[in-house]
Amino acid sequence: MLAVALKEPALLKSAFVYEPGEATHVTDPLVLKVLGDDAAAAFAPVVQGLQSGDNAAAAGQLIDAVGGGKVYFESQPASVRSVQLDWRSAKVTTT
Repeated sequence: MLAVALKEPALLKSAFVYEPGEATHVTDPLVLKVLGDDAAAAFAPVVQGLQSGDNAAAAGQLIDAVGGGKVYFESQPASVRSVQLDWRSAKVTTT
């Protein structure tokens, strides 16, 4: 998907690319706990929004979580938020 987006962007209407964090290089149990707690705090609101059917809120929470702040999503121009919300009609499941 990323290769298509880079080589033939005209073929795509939009693309959402997410690179999951991997903590495979971390071995210290205390550091792993900190990373896990941080991820749980950051992504719990995203899952909650998806489970309640509020995909727009979930998108905002996701962008805030990966963008580094609670107001990051809202601080972006409306045109950028519109692109990020484009997927809101997609069927998303959390199982």
